[in-house]
Amino acid sequence: MGKGKQKNQKNRKITTGNTDCDSLSKQLRKLGLGVKEMLGDGNCLFRALGDQYEGHSKNHIEYRLKVVDYIKSHRSEFEPFIEDDVPFDDH
Repeated sequence: MGKGKQKNQKNRKITTGNTDCDSLSKQLRKLGLGVKEMLGDGNCLFRALGDQYEGHSKNHIEYRLKVVDYIKSHRSEFEPFIEDDVPFDDH
C-alpha cells in the first residue's frame, strides 16, 4: 500500500449506522479522545499497543514478541484458556 493511501486511511473517520459506536465516539470526543482504526492484518492488537506507547505502530513485531515471551513464561495462567485441541506449545 502506498504512503498516500496509508495516510488517507490513518485519518479516515469511522462512520457506521451503529448507535453504540456513535455513542462511544461522542463520549470519547468529550474527553478529548477518539477511536483509531488499525490495519486488520493479525497484528492489530500489537499495532495498537505500539500506537499507545510510542505514537506509531511501526514496532508491532517487538510488542508481539514481548507478549509471546510473557505468555510462555506465565504458561500456567494462560493454558486453561486454550480451548482447541492444539497443544499449548503448538500455538
